Parts: sequence; C-alpha cells; structure tokens
Amino acid sequence: MEEHGLRFYAAVGDQEIGGSPWPTDKAALVPLFKRQFQRYLNMPRNGPLRLKGTAYSFVHENALFVALDVFERGSGAQAGIVPQVTGEQLQWLEQTLADNPGVEHVVALGHTPIVEATAVASPDRLLLAGGRESPLWQALKKRGTDLYLCGETQAAACRQADGVLQIAHGGQWCGPGRSAAVNYLVATVYPGRIDLELKQIAILKEDGTPAQAGGSSPGEKIRIADDVKQKGFTTVGTAVLRRDQAGPVLSNATGVLEKASLP
Repeated sequence: MEEHGLRFYAAVGDQEIGGSPWPTDKAALVPLFKRQFQRYLNMPRNGPLRLKGTAYSFVHENALFVALDVFERGSGAQAGIVPQVTGEQLQWLEQTLADNPGVEHVVALGHTPIVEATAVASPDRLLLAGGRESPLWQALKKRGTDLYLCGETQAAACRQADGVLQIAHGGQWCGPGRSAAVNYLVATVYPGRIDLELKQIAILKEDGTPAQAGGSSPGEKIRIADDVKQKGFTTVGTAVLRRDQAGPVLSNATGVLEKASLP
C-alpha cells in the first residue's frame, strides 16, 4: 500500500487483541495488545482518552469517517471483553457526529456486525451486544449514518435496517488445498450518492504448516491459480446508496448486495 501511495485506516479486530474468547488471564493482556496496535498502526489519536489510536475520526472531502473500538470491558457477569460501544466512547461518538453537521456522508467502521450479517446465525460469530437496540446502532440511526463497514464474517454480506447500510466483507479461509476467496469494497462518493462495487478473487491455501494452530487459520502460503489470475478480480455485487429526505436509500442492487433490507 505504501508503494502505491495508498493511505489506509484500520479498525481494531478481535485477532489484534488475542482473539475471542477472553478468559480472565487473556483479558488482562488486552490493554497491552491495544498499545501495540496504537504503536504500529499509528492511526489518528483524536479519539476518547483511553482509546486514542483504536477509536478515531477524520473528514475527507464531504464525508466523515469514524472508526470504533468495539471491544470494551464488561461488568458483572460479563466482566471480560464484550463487543459494545458504551460510556466514554459512546459520548465521544455522539459528540463527533454532532460536531460535523455539514458533511454529506457519514461512514462508521467497526469489527463486529451489529445486525446479523447472514441468514443463518452462528454461535461462534461475534456480534455487537444488543444489536439494533444497542446504544451504538441508535446513535448511528439518529444521525442518519450512510454506511457501517465491519468484518468478522468470513463471506461478504449486506444488511440495511433503520436507514443504515451494514456491509461485512472479508476472506473465507478454508482447509489446505480447498478454494477460498478474498474481496474488497470500492465506494465512489459523489454529491448525493455513493456507488458501491464489491470485487472478489478466488485463492488457494497451500499445504504446509499453518501460521496458527487450528484448521481454519491462514496458511503460510496462498496462491492464485493462473486462469483466475488472468481474469483478475470479478464484481460480485453493486448498488447505489442515495440520500433523500428520509435518509439513505439503497437502489440498483445486484449480487451479494441484493436483499439487504430488514423490517
């Protein structure tokens, strides 16, 4: 990315803080993990006091971007790490949204989906506590946020509820010798609309010692088959996100960006 002059922004995920779950001994190391994320990723330090560098915001042209640290300490029966945005971080988010009334688009970044991203729920998948009833979702809904971009799911998925469009995308890592795919989302921003295009390419995980324990972990080597490489990334979903008086409206959706709306 540096070679191509691309500026990147990262939202902290569970793998950067040891990976879920977090028993007491591992939960105690989360602050150390986060300090390393702050040090080496060097994200903006304008977030809430105890989360500077893991929660932050910036404005680019006519859009406000807010990256969230969705891994907070719980309390009581949930004293470990809980996917949530509360307290000081929630207040900071609400103030940041209020301090930028002139931007045309608002994009929030967080690792865990807030709305279940796929039709079939998985007990192993992290979701934001409270879902659509959570204080975070209510704050995004109140502001009329255009996009909530998240990870965690192993395949691209799209959901829209309460006027907020959630897009989860990442790579599906499979066992040795089995096909998988990686993808990325292109968002082209215009006055009044955002054109979305999700692009994907198939990869192969090579045999050999995995980088981490467990059959689902990334391998030390992956490759792209020659015929796939010649074709390059293919478009697997497109949509247009427009703003009207009622808020963001998704239209012209194709592929994985279809059937996103929830009641």
